[in-house]
Amino acid sequence: MQKPKIVIDNLPEESFFEIYKDEDRMLINHQIRNQNAEKQFLERGIIEQSYFEHVKFNQSDFYRLELTDSIFVGCDFSNCKMEEAVFYRCEFRNCKMLGINLNGAIFNNVLLDGTNMQLAALNQMKVKDTMFNACNLKDSSFAENKLQGAVQFEHCEIDQMSFYDTSLKHVNLSTCFFEKIDVEERLIRGMQVNATQAAQIAQYLLGLRVEY
Repeated sequence: MQKPKIVIDNLPEESFFEIYKDEDRMLINHQIRNQNAEKQFLERGIIEQSYFEHVKFNQSDFYRLELTDSIFVGCDFSNCKMEEAVFYRCEFRNCKMLGINLNGAIFNNVLLDGTNMQLAALNQMKVKDTMFNACNLKDSSFAENKLQGAVQFEHCEIDQMSFYDTSLKHVNLSTCFFEKIDVEERLIRGMQVNATQAAQIAQYLLGLRVEY
């Protein structure tokens, strides 16, 4: 997975609202910290080589936002709408994305680390070379997605997560935690799980009772 091409120490500290002053709604080579940008509306904005730390974007609508080579640390995207957004070489560390809508988005070389994504809508997406690490994806929907390259889930909470109409071939869930996930028998061939998870899935799909 490729990392963002960004040198944080060289970035001037600016305001997120500078993006509205640009005719093309572009924000490039900025460092933004400790700002409140809740309930914003931005259509087809472009953000490149920028660093965000402790910025609140709650309940904002960023339709078709394009993000490249950018890093977000401790930011809050709760209940944001980011439908059909494009993320290329981006990182989200210890962020809050509770109830976020990312339907139709494209993830290419994206890292989500320690991020709360409960109740997230992650549907009809194209996901390539992306890692979810130590994320809370409980009750989220990951349906009708096309996965390419290495799509990884490491040490994530995925209880009650739904994976309908998404091929999970080569996806490894063995380090994740769940009591039940919604999957389709025809689409889990080649998926990797541990023994306990295999018993849980067999019970859900086939009605088998496994004794230990």
